[in-house]
Amino acid sequence: MRFILLHPAGLAVLAALVAPILVHLLLRRRARRVPFPSLRFVRPANAAAVRLRAITDWPLLMVRCAIVAAAALALARPLLVTPARRAAWDARTARAIVVDVTPTAGDPSAAVAEERHGAFNSTIIRSTAIDAGIAEAVAWLDTAPPARREVVVISDFQLGTVDRLTVDCVPESVGVRFRQTTPAAPSLAEPAVQINVHAPVPERAVADAALRAAGQESAAPDRGAHRRAVAIYTRGVRPPEELGRLRAPWMAAVAAGLPNARTGAIDERSMLVVLDTPASSFELPRAIRSIRRALLAPTAWRELEPERLPSATLAAWSRPAPPIGGVDGENADRDDRRWFWLAALAFIGLETWLRRRVDARTSEVSAGETVRAA
Repeated sequence: MRFILLHPAGLAVLAALVAPILVHLLLRRRARRVPFPSLRFVRPANAAAVRLRAITDWPLLMVRCAIVAAAALALARPLLVTPARRAAWDARTARAIVVDVTPTAGDPSAAVAEERHGAFNSTIIRSTAIDAGIAEAVAWLDTAPPARREVVVISDFQLGTVDRLTVDCVPESVGVRFRQTTPAAPSLAEPAVQINVHAPVPERAVADAALRAAGQESAAPDRGAHRRAVAIYTRGVRPPEELGRLRAPWMAAVAAGLPNARTGAIDERSMLVVLDTPASSFELPRAIRSIRRALLAPTAWRELEPERLPSATLAAWSRPAPPIGGVDGENADRDDRRWFWLAALAFIGLETWLRRRVDARTSEVSAGETVRAA
């Protein structure tokens, strides 16, 4: 059993305890009236403006201090971690659901609804990179109320989307599960580029075959339909004598993927690539693939991977959500401050009763002394 304060700064209110003490020390009492025949022989005296008096109403002072102390503890958000409360925390689960939103991940809606239904607290993290999604899920679980903590990853799990190192970076206090969805047919957005190959007549059939394998037909660039065009010149075809300077970032990306070729710009939307190899060599299909890969988004070309992680591998990486163990309740969704507010209200009622009782007793004493003096 532990007693902790979720907001210790609230204890600063305890400084107000000096207020009731000062009130009792500086409170002026009613002077007792004594009939006296003459004041001729009474020497004058200067009364102090502030005089400390002995505390006589100790019960009333203690009750007033208790009101301030109860309010300060309530503002500090006290929490008593009992075995029953810890068992209640251990019976619930905080779950971060990482959903793969790449085109081939399939429809995860049914799996997401099922995982959210069985969780005490949950969040959905949609990401095209599973490793980044898992890191965000762990950060969210660190702020979740006390409960068993678990990360659930929903994806088709293509090769390369997640590895053992990513799973090992998840803290041991967090469970990990993987739910593999049915892969969807690839519906990748084709890069907005038209590739044309200029090859000698005997090798044009080979060049056309390389283009068809890449999903394009050999044709003149249609600049109205395509924002970008790339012309490839192979050995045996004379390219333009001067190659213009590259004019756009996408041209630099294409050139970076072709270190053994000469590149240049025609205008802002088209460029040319000069290969020092025949069209029948492997350099032509390699160049076509490099061009398309440079113009595809990073998440798009990864979707071309046909292989998926085996279910046995995902099961070996999984682990159940462990008991909460040493969770101290710092992020508890409920605390015990209501009981201290109730105690403060009870002390206020007791203080009112004691004050009225003291006032009544003082009035009776004053009235009795007046009667005896008369």
